[in-house]
Parts: sequence; structure tokens; C-alpha cells
Amino acid sequence: MSRMNRVLITAGVLLMLVSSAAMAFEPFPNPVRTYSLTGGDSFNANFITDSNDAYSWFGRIYRNADHVRVTFNPQSNGGQAQGFGFIKSEESYGAYMLHLQQGSFYDKQLDGEYNHFTLGYGYPFENFDLGVVYNRQGTSQEVGGVKMSETYNAFGAGITYDMDDETQIDAMFAFVTGKTDDGVDGNDDPESTGMNFGVRAFRAQREDLTLIPVFMFNTWKDKLGDAEDKTTMFGAGLGFDYTINEDNDLYLFASFQNSKETLDNGTDTAEYKMTALPGIGAAVEHEFTDMFTVRMGASKNWEKYEEPGTPDGTDTYHSYPWMFTMGMGVAMGDWVIDLDLNQSWLYSAGYWFHGYGSSTSPIAQIEAKLWF
Repeated sequence: MSRMNRVLITAGVLLMLVSSAAMAFEPFPNPVRTYSLTGGDSFNANFITDSNDAYSWFGRIYRNADHVRVTFNPQSNGGQAQGFGFIKSEESYGAYMLHLQQGSFYDKQLDGEYNHFTLGYGYPFENFDLGVVYNRQGTSQEVGGVKMSETYNAFGAGITYDMDDETQIDAMFAFVTGKTDDGVDGNDDPESTGMNFGVRAFRAQREDLTLIPVFMFNTWKDKLGDAEDKTTMFGAGLGFDYTINEDNDLYLFASFQNSKETLDNGTDTAEYKMTALPGIGAAVEHEFTDMFTVRMGASKNWEKYEEPGTPDGTDTYHSYPWMFTMGMGVAMGDWVIDLDLNQSWLYSAGYWFHGYGSSTSPIAQIEAKLWF
């Protein structure tokens, strides 16, 4: 996984941690509504509340109970479902969560889809809700009598605390361990450990304005013999949710993100750093009718990269990415369908008139939710 991808993963949730060399510890598919408002910077997802928050801010499992969701990516794996999950509450027993997800490989050392499931439980107390999760990812294969396997186990806990009538606080923690077995006795097998911590608050300053401070930290270590790869990521920001009127919401984001990767092969050490300061973003959500909603988001980050250069110094690079997202939502009774539009398709959408065929589908992601 590239260093850039690792930095972007800083955004979210249990599954914001970085991959090992072969099988990557994978995140849940981004909630489609949330992603279409981030402007392409996944850190901004933390400023937005959504019914899928239970998969990242675990204290919200109970508050988001009684729905089922399925997420599709039309352009990958023949348009198969990436994930299927449900949360169901029982009177006086709390809420139960199950999520099943399709896996993939960055480096296919082992063939086939691997195991990926999550179990969760949430329970409400007097002024806070508690949630816990367990996630298992792994695969195994026997080739020529040699059994190979890769596994990850993740444990997470979170609370959602109603401090007062105007302030709500989310906090989460997750710990991940991973191990690879190449099936050959005497060989060193890679081992991985990761930790993730996040806290955010929603403070209603006025009836039409909510302030959202966010802090995220995670660290990941891959170890093989004397070699070690360690990545540390930090992100902090402030968001504003402004209700313009009953049909329009405006979001504004400002953030600082930092990543440092240290590669140690047992003899030499190299450090790679990335700093995004500032990162800014904006999004709008407009409700045309009770059934139809349109969303847009944009972000701009000022990024600096530092890499090992000459023996006496480092090379420094600057990047200023501008990103854009757009989506829509359709509500039909107890059903909600969210769509994330493919940006590249938007530039060639006129092929209906000029005859130029687009190689991409108009929809990048689809999520359907049924409330019961």
C-alpha cells in the first residue's frame, strides 16, 4: 500500500489501519452518503454523523439499531456486493451487529477471497452508550502439502456520551494483531500490531450551527526478523455544520494531518514523512423533495513530503491536491439508497449525444439500507 493511501486511511474508523506486505487489513467500504460529502479526503468523514457510524464510532451501535445495509462497487469484481451488515436491538438486551465483507489482496500470494466478518454489541446506560466489536480477517491455502495462512484479529470499544443537552461526545479505541505463516519451519513469519484511538464532539452553538472538533491517532508496526516497518499517523480538525434552511445543510472542514513511516531493515533506517497543513473542505447537502437528495463536497490540502535523499539530507516535495465528490440519495418508505457518482464519468457523460463511449460506469458506489 502506498504512503499516500496510508495517510488517507487516517480518516476513519476501526479499519483505518495500514496493511502488511501481502494481505492488507481492510477497512469497511466508506458509507456512501458520508463519502460523497468528504470531498475525497476521508478524514472529513469524522465530521459527519451517519447511520453507519456504528462501524467506526462503536458507541453508536445501539443508536443506529434496526437496519440492514448492503454496499456495492459496480466497477470491481463484476459489481458484486462488498459488504452486508445489520444491527438489531432487543428490548432490555441491547443491540447486536453483524457485518460480512468481501476481501481482496494487494499482493496475491494466496489465491481466493478471504474471511472477513465483524461482530458487535451495544448497550445503553443512563447518559452514555457502550459498544464493543470483534473483527476477524484471514485466509489459508494448501499448495503441494504446504499450508499457508494470514490472519488479523481486531478488538474495539467505544462510547457515545451525552454530556448535556447541547454536547455529545464519541470516543473509540481499537487494537489489531496480525500474523502470517508461510508453512516453512525455520522461516521468520511477519507479525503486525496496530492501535487506533479517536475522539470527537458535537457542540450545538446555536439552533442552526454545530461545532465538531475531531482528534485521531493510530500506529501500525510490521515486523519480520530484525526488519521493522512502523507507521504513526495523527489527525486533528474542526468542522462546522450549518443548517441554512430546512432543505440545505452546509459543512465546512479544517484539518491537520501528519504521517511518519520508519523503515528499519536491521542495519539501516529510513524515515518518510507527510504533513498536510492546512487541509480545508466544504460540502453541501440539498433536499429537493422528501424522496430525493443531492450532495457535493470538495477539499484542498497543502501537503509536504520528506524522503531520504543524499547522505547529508532529505528530499522535500510539495503537493496541493484538489478533490471533488458528488452523490445523491433516494428514499422510498423504509428504504434508503445512496449513490456516489464516478467523477471521470461526469466528464464524458455527453456520449449519449456525441457518440464517445465512456469506459466507466456512472455510479462508483451504491449503498442500500432498509430500516425495520
